Amino acid sequence: MKNKNNWLLPHKLRIMWVPSHSGIIGNMLADSIAKEMCHSPTITSPLFVKGDIYRLIAQLRSTNLAADWVIYNHHYSRINPNRTKPNFPTSLAVNLITPYIRLRIGHTIITNAHLLDGSRISQCPFCESTVSVLHLLVFCPALDSLRLINFNNDDPIQLLMNPTISNISKIYNYLKDTDLLRCI
Repeated sequence: MKNKNNWLLPHKLRIMWVPSHSGIIGNMLADSIAKEMCHSPTITSPLFVKGDIYRLIAQLRSTNLAADWVIYNHHYSRINPNRTKPNFPTSLAVNLITPYIRLRIGHTIITNAHLLDGSRISQCPFCESTVSVLHLLVFCPALDSLRLINFNNDDPIQLLMNPTISNISKIYNYLKDTDLLRCI
């Protein structure tokens, strides 16, 4: 460690390892990594700065979050698999965009009311199945004809993935025709 400290002193960066709290999993891992670093070759670069460490940490956090997002089983992970920020058209009124956003994230009155009032999970008002955004947009047999009229052959989930004026309007008109707009 002395050689490493001599190299780090001019750069005002000091790495210290103080062994303590043995038996704690996280500390045991840190202890083993510190011991391993004593035997690994030192890579030096005159261009190494504190900002490099921050960028590396940010990159690792982003990579870990992206990996977690892929295995996370949630409605929104299907709608936005790449975790990109959607760009909504500015020319549309808020009352058209709001139900669309609620459907995208899966937080609607009809699907989440039971969480707020402590009641049982809501049933579909059309077919008595357990209600979900996916059920209302894709699977409800009672809404097949309205789905065909409003979406033609378009997949409603694909429409939620791409927030264009046309897609938002199709979803809004479907909700209006099915009288679900008040439940979203």
